[in-house]
Amino acid sequence: MQGAGKQRRAWKRKGAVVTAAMALALLVPAGTAAAGNTGSAQAGQAGAARDDDPARHRLRARVLATLEGTDVAHALNRHGDVVVREASGGAGVWNPVTGHRRALQGQGVPMDLTDDGRGVGVSGTELAMWAPDGAMTSLGIPAGEERVGVASLGEDGTVLLSASHMVLPPLGGHPRPLTARYRWQARTGFQRVAGPDDGYPRALNDEGLIVGSGPTYGTAWRPDGGIDTYTGSSADVSRTWLNAVNNSEVAVGAQERPGSRVTATRWTAPDTPQELADLGFGGEARLINDRGWIAGSVRTGTHVLDNVPAVWDARGTVHRLDEMLSLPQGTVLNSIEAVNDRNQMLVLVREASGPRWQTLVVQLD
Repeated sequence: MQGAGKQRRAWKRKGAVVTAAMALALLVPAGTAAAGNTGSAQAGQAGAARDDDPARHRLRARVLATLEGTDVAHALNRHGDVVVREASGGAGVWNPVTGHRRALQGQGVPMDLTDDGRGVGVSGTELAMWAPDGAMTSLGIPAGEERVGVASLGEDGTVLLSASHMVLPPLGGHPRPLTARYRWQARTGFQRVAGPDDGYPRALNDEGLIVGSGPTYGTAWRPDGGIDTYTGSSADVSRTWLNAVNNSEVAVGAQERPGSRVTATRWTAPDTPQELADLGFGGEARLINDRGWIAGSVRTGTHVLDNVPAVWDARGTVHRLDEMLSLPQGTVLNSIEAVNDRNQMLVLVREASGPRWQTLVVQLD
C-alpha cells in the first residue's frame, strides 16, 4: 500500500500481483469521485477518527471503474492513479475518477507507482524505472543473475526486486530457476537481501523497511542492516510470515498452527502479534495502508476453496467483500491486489464460466 500509502501495493506474492492475462477491450469508467477523496494528512486523520466512531455507517464498496483492454494492472498510488500495461504492449498511468491518462515510454511491464508518479517494473530482462514524465531508464540486472522478476518501489526510491538465474540439478535433469531478492538504491546499486534458502522478502514501506518471511518466522530487514524476527501469539504456532508493512511499521501477515490452521495477524512490533477477527475458520492479511485498514482473505468453511476477499477496518472489524460489492454479471471475486490511503482498491475478478479476468477499481465508503 505493498507499504504505507504503500501497501496499496502488494509484493506479489505476494502475493498478489495480477498475473492473469486480461485480453479485453476498453478502459471503462464506472463512477465519479467518492467522499473522502482528499489526499491531505488532515483528511486522513479525520478519516481515522470516523473509523473509530461506533456510530460510523455500515461499510459499503462500490465500483469506480472496470479495467479492460489491459493485461497487467499491478498498483495504484495515493491519488488513485493506476499503473497498467495494455494488451497492445503499451504502458501507462490512468486515473479512473478524473479520466486523465499518460503514456509510459518503452515496452516494459510497470509493477509499482509512487505518489509523485515514478514507476518501476521490468523491461525485457532488466529492472526499469519510469520518471513522472514517462521517460524510462534501464537499471540493469544484479551481478550473476539472468533476469529480473517482480519489483516494488518505496517513496524514498528503494526498490525491492526478485532476480533469478538457471542452474542444473546436481544429479542432472532440466535446468531450474534459482531466485533471490535484492534491494536497489541509486546510491548503492543492487544489494542482496535474502534467498533462496534464507528468506523471502515480500514488501517494503516508504522508508526502505522490507518484510517477508525467514525459514520459519516473519522477518523484517531494516535499512541499517538489522534483522527482526516476528513471533507467534502462542507456543503452538509453527510458522509466521509478513506480507506487508505501512509507514508506522505496523506489519500484517499470518501465523500457522498444527492442522494447517492459518490466522490473519497484525504486529505493531515484532513481539506483539494480534490475531484478527475472522469467520471461525481462519484467514490471511495481505495489505495494510497508513490508516490502518487491512485487506486479505478469510475462510468461510473447511474446504480449501472456501475463501473470500475481506477487509478489516481500523477498529479490527472484518467485512466480507462479497457481501458489500455488486459484481459485473457472470463474474466472481478472486482477490484484493492493492489498497491506498483513500481506501481505494484494485480487485481482481474472474468469469465464473471461463478463464477471462477483469480488474475493478473499488471505493470503500
